[in-house]
Amino acid sequence: MGPNWNRFWLPGLVTLAISLAVAAAVVGLRMAGALQPTELAVYDQYVRMRHGGTTRTCPITIVAINDEDYRNLDGHPLRDRVVADLLDKLAALSPSAIGLDLIREMPVPFEAGEESPGAKQLAESLRRNKRIIAIYSYGRDGNGFAPPKALVGSNQLGFADLLLDQTDGVVRRALIYISNNAGEFFSSFALEVALLHLNRQEVYPDPQATYLKLGDVTLKPFESNDGGYRGADANGYQFLMDYRGPDSFLTLSVADVLAGRVKEQDVRDRIVLIGTITDTVKDYFHTPINRQMYGVEVHARIVDQLVRAALHGERPTSVWPAWTERGWAVLWAILGGVLGLMARTPSAFCLGAVMGIAGLGLSGYLGMASQIWVPVVPPSLTWLLSSVVVMSYSRVLDKRHGGFRFAQKTHAARTGDGKSPPPPNVFISAKSADYEHAQKLYDYLTQAGVQAFFSRETLAQTGNADFRKEIDIALDHTKHMIVVTSSAEHVNTSWVESEWGFFVTEKRSGRKAGNVITVTAGPVEAKDLPPALRRYEIIPLTEDGCARVLSYVAK
Repeated sequence: MGPNWNRFWLPGLVTLAISLAVAAAVVGLRMAGALQPTELAVYDQYVRMRHGGTTRTCPITIVAINDEDYRNLDGHPLRDRVVADLLDKLAALSPSAIGLDLIREMPVPFEAGEESPGAKQLAESLRRNKRIIAIYSYGRDGNGFAPPKALVGSNQLGFADLLLDQTDGVVRRALIYISNNAGEFFSSFALEVALLHLNRQEVYPDPQATYLKLGDVTLKPFESNDGGYRGADANGYQFLMDYRGPDSFLTLSVADVLAGRVKEQDVRDRIVLIGTITDTVKDYFHTPINRQMYGVEVHARIVDQLVRAALHGERPTSVWPAWTERGWAVLWAILGGVLGLMARTPSAFCLGAVMGIAGLGLSGYLGMASQIWVPVVPPSLTWLLSSVVVMSYSRVLDKRHGGFRFAQKTHAARTGDGKSPPPPNVFISAKSADYEHAQKLYDYLTQAGVQAFFSRETLAQTGNADFRKEIDIALDHTKHMIVVTSSAEHVNTSWVESEWGFFVTEKRSGRKAGNVITVTAGPVEAKDLPPALRRYEIIPLTEDGCARVLSYVAK
């Protein structure tokens, strides 16, 4: 019971212990937030791979204000009268909603005051066109801005604040509700625009649902430790943006709208967002799919996702429960431990490691395609670390057991009983040119039940790429040395000579008591052999000769 325990059960238990320890360490690092930057970077890559290419019609049109518009329309910001004309022109084409992503905290030009013709014209346009949603900033950081005074107290407002991850400033989450200390709730610009569009199609939020439910989709609020996040700001009502919309949105110029050169189908029953797309006004953000996405485009992405959820049932990205994510990391730690224990060559280990990482990468991609954030970084670390540590442990175990696992594997392959045989008793040394002759002797001896070491046969069975190590161990443990040669030159080859020379030295010192035999497979005479071999038995490679060899080594 003791030997079997040490040989079979103990390595398995040690492997399991190593795997669990590695998993605990990686999970601990994750909980401490050490893996968050890497996990978010991997998440971004999956978002980029999934982005675009949709055949679904997008109902959003962007009216972009660029540098040329500012030059031709009296500079930045646009004058109130220009914005009023723009809103009236668009409203006449019956869009489902107009989102005004422009700051109108004060009249423009500022010195004209609220009683100027332009300011009055804009105020009238905003009050008259009920399908307009304007922006303000909730300003939790103290840098907010107020909405247009004409819309204060109305339901035509939404905050334009966007969430930037503290680790790298990337916009990965959408904020759609905020509440203050008095229990008042405020809606985002994107949500108000999306709801206005959906209302025209008689799609409304479910008033009985615990969370925001649009159509058949419930948008569960983001939690601070969802996915790869650790300790993120989860205040308000947030969800993960999927960026699955079109590669780009239909875009119209301000000049074309004001000149009446716009096709009615580009506006009618569609969502129109008005915003700045220019480097002059630094209104752009870093997103997973673009390092410089303008604010109006980010809002358009959020609106698009809300509309897709309500009308087409596209769920936002969800995450696994914490216990599932940890179990996933533990599973891959155990699998990595099995790889480290079973892989007997560096090439096999590397192939297994690469296949494991590829499998994890594929699982992450398929998960994201199904709107699930499947962790990839923690299980990749547990897979690699546990496999490397267990492989190192396995190497130590190999040395402790004399390096003769090849004999166990060879015996099991022949007998099928899985029992461990004794180590090789005979070492067969030959130059590669004499391998065919040595093979005949090896086959004869092994068929007679003699455990023999022959590099061409035995090293292939060990699965160990460290051939020098296996040969040294075999030389140290075998009792008899047989040199097979077809010429004197082959006996003196450095590799062959080092093998039989070691054995002769050991025999002379009294550390070995077996026989040294030279088996000749050609016209080799005793006088042609080195003096150290002449004093021992020389036998021709014949049927009778093989029988004589067997009689010597079977003793």
